[in-house]
Amino acid sequence: MNMTIKYRHAQTGFSLIEVLITMLIILIGLLGIAALQGKAQIAELESYQRAQALILMSDIMDIMNANRNTVSCFAFTDDTASGTPFTIAMTHFARALGAARSGHPSAASEDVSRLAGLRDQLINRDAYWAEQVDIQWRVASAWVSFAEGRSAEGIEAMRVAADIEDATDKAAVTPGPLAPARELLGEMLLEAGQAEDALRAFEATVAKEPERFRGAFGAARAAEAAGDAAGARHYYQKMLEIARDADSPRPEIQRARAYLGASP
Repeated sequence: MNMTIKYRHAQTGFSLIEVLITMLIILIGLLGIAALQGKAQIAELESYQRAQALILMSDIMDIMNANRNTVSCFAFTDDTASGTPFTIAMTHFARALGAARSGHPSAASEDVSRLAGLRDQLINRDAYWAEQVDIQWRVASAWVSFAEGRSAEGIEAMRVAADIEDATDKAAVTPGPLAPARELLGEMLLEAGQAEDALRAFEATVAKEPERFRGAFGAARAAEAAGDAAGARHYYQKMLEIARDADSPRPEIQRARAYLGASP
């Protein structure tokens, strides 16, 4: 009788060690959830900052494109020591592109080198952004080659950059690239006098990103240069539709209105 009572008593309840192990597992789970939430908040903040920087820099690039004769008057800050590599890269990309396209390829060399260094920093940390910065480096390098008189080399390098960019996915929390490589290929081809090839490049950009002002304007200019009056009218009208709420007399808008007013 006493043996039976002792046996039943030994089989009921949990030991202290089992309770401690359970509490430890729960604590580890809670710490994991807290760490995940912290990383998500950091990623959300970085995405917001990058989106805002892209929008602001895109606007600045458009202003510089419209006022190339005064590009040297724009002041740039050298304070790029803080921030994440891919946000720092945007500044160097914009500066390199602006310098090369305004006829100062030597001034772009330092920023092109910085883009290569930032890409290398990201390779083992974030493959997606490493590829995006690599595309920026390729685009900037192509424009330097083109500005130095190596047109064929620059155009081929731009084609490669555009093909790589077309094969990548856009991050869901960003507004897209600062300046699409395919659109910049169109700009380069147009400057090289290859209007028909430029039109095809711009049309590919418009099909992928239909509401881009620069894409529609580039397509209109290329169509006009290629003698495609119907295409030029279509894209100038599209550009004006995109800029229907604009309150500034941008040269592109004036050109579109002048063309549409003069053409039958």
